[in-house]
Amino acid sequence: MADQKDEVARMEERAWASFALHAGQRLATFNFFIVLSSLLINALVVTLQRDFRVPYVGVVIGLLLAVLAFIFWKIDVRNRQLIKLAEEVIKYFESTAPKADNTDLHHLAALFTQEAAATAKLRTASPVWFFTYAKAFACVYWFVGATGITCVVILLL
Repeated sequence: MADQKDEVARMEERAWASFALHAGQRLATFNFFIVLSSLLINALVVTLQRDFRVPYVGVVIGLLLAVLAFIFWKIDVRNRQLIKLAEEVIKYFESTAPKADNTDLHHLAALFTQEAAATAKLRTASPVWFFTYAKAFACVYWFVGATGITCVVILLL
């Protein structure tokens, strides 16, 4: 019996560790993308100057910017999947906690379960204006990628 409890505790600990790892990795990856894309955009602006001698360098930088935006977006999608998987496992463990006052309400400390319910309520109340990390990050990735492609078109014209 004690071995089963120890194994369950280890699985719960692994779920939390997985969540922390992938959530931290997601933010670190996004921060790295912001720094890298800022440097590339600065280089791209230099190539857009009239007196710049090799404007086709800007084409390469613009394409690189667009490709990197796509790659980082795909990495973010995968990190988000891994985070959601860990969240589901944590919500399972939260569901095994005793209910508040013997009712159907979730335990007060069931953070992930309560957050999911609150998020669903907000999403229903304002589906157009409801904004998540995923949407915000995707907007940044697509905006940077579009900036790269736009600069390529400008430099080729």
